[in-house]
Amino acid sequence: MRRVFAAFIFIVTSIVSYAQIADPLFMPKKGNFVSETEFSLNKLYRGLGSNFPMFASDPKIYTVKQTIGYAVADNLYISLGIGYGKVDIDANPALTSDDLSKSGFTDPELTLRYRISDDIGQNMLLDVVAYARVSVFDSYLKNEKSFDITGGAPTVDINSGPALGADEYYLYFLTGKKVDNISFALRAGGGYISAIELVDNFENQWYFWAGFSGRYYLTEKHALGFDFDYNYHSSIIDVGGNSQPDTERNYTNIVYGVSYDFSLTQTVAFSAFYREQIFDIAVDKKPYNLGLKMKALF
Repeated sequence: MRRVFAAFIFIVTSIVSYAQIADPLFMPKKGNFVSETEFSLNKLYRGLGSNFPMFASDPKIYTVKQTIGYAVADNLYISLGIGYGKVDIDANPALTSDDLSKSGFTDPELTLRYRISDDIGQNMLLDVVAYARVSVFDSYLKNEKSFDITGGAPTVDINSGPALGADEYYLYFLTGKKVDNISFALRAGGGYISAIELVDNFENQWYFWAGFSGRYYLTEKHALGFDFDYNYHSSIIDVGGNSQPDTERNYTNIVYGVSYDFSLTQTVAFSAFYREQIFDIAVDKKPYNLGLKMKALF
């Protein structure tokens, strides 16, 4: 009887382990390492034609990123990530013969996650996450004078987040729980991006967001996911040496996406994801991001 009970406990623990590896609520135990490898494509829309006459196509960013994390304690996890990418842009042959594409390393990303409580009520956990990315590599395509347009134009950065050739810092709180074959997480926080480079100008930006993630486990190995975030951005644009005064720019955007998780073993999981963005400012197309991710626990 004891052996049957032990076997039952092992099976249940295995199912929980499968569910947790790729889950947003996952937190490794003390002494464990986590390796995360991601391959992604980001398609950006910068507005061709009169805005960017030098571009014959919108930028595409291909990136591979490796992140290694370590659980210092059962409730404290630290990770460091770095990647390599390529910005792919076709030049307008009527205006330039230059190769506008560029490749290089992405800036290092440091993340700290601390589990404040496993149960703040109704079996809901509570985490706080801090993130920093420091601009180390000159691995982005800067706008030259030939790209100058009225109001400036953002650089195209290999770093595919909201920051464009700039330092970025953010902090957010996350709460959630797993109920039967469904897990969900709610998050809210804010961040700061220093000196996004525009043409001759620099933009410092604060942003705040709230969102949620959900996972529906079809089996112990297969899960479907959905993510949604609402973002508010507030910027002050420093107009360099021009005589114009600094200007303020506020806008919102929504990021939503779907994912599929497959757990190969108790310690290895694969994910495929797709995300889109919607802006409240004039953007005629939706930027998107798709990719594959492998996560392994050691």
